[in-house]
Amino acid sequence: MTEYVKITILSADVLTLNSSPVDLVAAPGVNKYIVPVRAIARIYNVTVDYDTAVDVYMQCSTANKRQMEAENILDSAVERIIAFDFQQPTSSIQTILIPNDKLVLTAAADPTNGDGDLDIHLWYEVLTIT
Repeated sequence: MTEYVKITILSADVLTLNSSPVDLVAAPGVNKYIVPVRAIARIYNVTVDYDTAVDVYMQCSTANKRQMEAENILDSAVERIIAFDFQQPTSSIQTILIPNDKLVLTAAADPTNGDGDLDIHLWYEVLTIT
């Protein structure tokens, strides 16, 4: 069954997305995996666009590869809505799905300047795989 969650991330928290990722979905339990179906990001209340680390990523907190990416979402001086793109492993040592792991929103680095709030709309499924 597909579930939905909306998370609002205020500007102060956007500035620390790398050092303090935001929890989107709690760890689901033993042998259960969070699988995003679709996600949309909306940035608004912008007066100054973020100047670095303008991509945001969705991933399991202990994974070494992102599940989804919203490229350049923070590089905007106006309200904007974009869909996340799915990511795939590019090597045999990369992991995307981790059992009983929470799903977080993060960035490659913390933006150094900028403001604007970020809404994340996420549709996802929790699968039991044994």
